[in-house]
Amino acid sequence: MIGAALGEDGPIEWASAGLFAIAALTIVLRWRHLADLGWLRFYAAVLAAICCLSELSFGARLFGWSMPAMRGGGELDGAHDLVLLAWRAVSMSPLYLALAGFASALAGGIGARLVVRAGVTVQGLVHWVATDRRRALVALASAALAIALACDLLERPRTRLIEEPLELLGAALLALASWSSAHPVGRRQGRLALRRSG
Repeated sequence: MIGAALGEDGPIEWASAGLFAIAALTIVLRWRHLADLGWLRFYAAVLAAICCLSELSFGARLFGWSMPAMRGGGELDGAHDLVLLAWRAVSMSPLYLALAGFASALAGGIGARLVVRAGVTVQGLVHWVATDRRRALVALASAALAIALACDLLERPRTRLIEEPLELLGAALLALASWSSAHPVGRRQGRLALRRSG
């Protein structure tokens, strides 16, 4: 019973796809109303759309077409599979692992430098997220989906028990964020807190 619910084309996967679609469409329809979110509305809309397409295997589940096979097993039927392919390539070769480590360190260093130059502090960023209901929901959804992706990379049957519910949680949080109204005090305080004082 639980296995069927968590499996491919199961009710949880379809519910996730539906909620992701609702979130993406709602953000687009309320685009002007969500203008105060700035870049976050674009991020949330793209994330919801990509996740919806991934859950539907880019239409393969709806129209019955077959998706290309992946090296190492499975089909390339979602955006998460691109990460899975990269993970498999990295884990198979020490050279790829070293290159991935170098690229990650370089990207992390550049990102940290840009954050420091912009004057953003960790405390300010946490405050910025926590003081607006919609930002907090998008952050929680992103975290749930990141953990679901990590479960997918493990490629173990037991992680499926966690992966699908986490994707459903992420979809529900994004949908809720798209419907939520602004929290005016949080918005004002959040903008001020994002930058260092002085």
